Amino acid sequence: MQIDRSPTINVDPVFLPKGEWEFVKDVVLPYPQLNSYVPGTWIKPESWMDRRIVAAFSCPNCKEIRFLMKGIHDVDHMGKVSPTVQCKAGNCTFHRRVYLDRWNKKPLYAVAIENWNGKSWTPEIRYTHADTEAEARFMMGDGPFRIVAAAPAIGFFVEDKVGDKLNVAAK
Repeated sequence: MQIDRSPTINVDPVFLPKGEWEFVKDVVLPYPQLNSYVPGTWIKPESWMDRRIVAAFSCPNCKEIRFLMKGIHDVDHMGKVSPTVQCKAGNCTFHRRVYLDRWNKKPLYAVAIENWNGKSWTPEIRYTHADTEAEARFMMGDGPFRIVAAAPAIGFFVEDKVGDKLNVAAK
């Protein structure tokens, strides 16, 4: 199988919250079956899963279960998945830069900064794991930039009254 490593044309990242998926033992199959999960979330692999799995996630577009695999995907200390994530389930067109919230147990914060290049200020968003806004600001350290704002990178926006259509987006 050939891996497509072409970059996404959509520059906006997607942030997947860590989920709690429920598995039930099957009397016929030698491994548990997925019973319930929240679409658009991720989990670390269970002990019975293939050791090559880095993380499992539900595609935020088509809701199918997909896997990040060793040798194909890397997840850095900030939860950023490389290369960009493409869902190849059916006709799904999801192809984005993905961050896994709470990859290192703490929530992922988006920190808006302005970089000084000697002539002008240019805006940029950086990411860090922190428990509070103050910690996120501290984690940015010192540099030729000023911090404008810091907030959790995850936000939920329900599109319907039932709550079965969740969008995950940066604040």
